[in-house]
Amino acid sequence: MKKFKIATNSEKETIDFASNYIKRIANYRIISLVGELGVGKTMFVKGLAKGLKIKQNIDSPSFVLMKNYKVNNQFIKNFIHIDCYYINNPKEILSIGIEEWLNRDDTFITIEWANKIRTFLPKKIIYVKINYNKEKNNRTIKILEN
Repeated sequence: MKKFKIATNSEKETIDFASNYIKRIANYRIISLVGELGVGKTMFVKGLAKGLKIKQNIDSPSFVLMKNYKVNNQFIKNFIHIDCYYINNPKEILSIGIEEWLNRDDTFITIEWANKIRTFLPKKIIYVKINYNKEKNNRTIKILEN
């Protein structure tokens, strides 16, 4: 288990950090993102997508729950972005076919508000918690590679 923490001072720094971070985590395929509204979860996902050289605009799939982006990479073929903000019952996530994607070696999954569906997540996962510090005007990103 590996833990570390970093502070970013802007959306660009958050995106740049995540873009570089994804290049170092070859053994993981799922990232759980938690944090209050507006702290930078989607910015972190944009950075991950940038690191995988995805050209499409990444935005939050809040109302559709899941978006799939094709990846032109030797190992990763799909980048799945899930947003569970509007999930009231964890079983609702099954309606979008999440089980089909969870164990695929060619798919990278990011899940915002993942704490709402934790019972469906595998053990090998990266947990990312983002907090916004109003006084310092920065974000603290805590990462646990489980």
